[in-house]
Amino acid sequence: MLTGRQSKILEILLNNVQGMTGAQLSERLEVSSRTIRNEIGEINRIWNEEESIIKASRRTGYYIEEFADILHRIFEEQKDI
Repeated sequence: MLTGRQSKILEILLNNVQGMTGAQLSERLEVSSRTIRNEIGEINRIWNEEESIIKASRRTGYYIEEFADILHRIFEEQKDI
């Protein structure tokens, strides 16, 4: 089960397909960059141990690639509840 902050990180990344740096995420959520790294690591562990849902690139920062459509649907369904 994801925490509220982890859900917010996913939501932010889904709405920023170009990616966001750890510094941008930490500023937006008012937490440290280390907290962002830890939360993203935990999200990836929860999602799937074999393949990460949140990818990282030095050029674009953190981004979600393959599962974006699925996650959008999940978030929309949760908002309706």
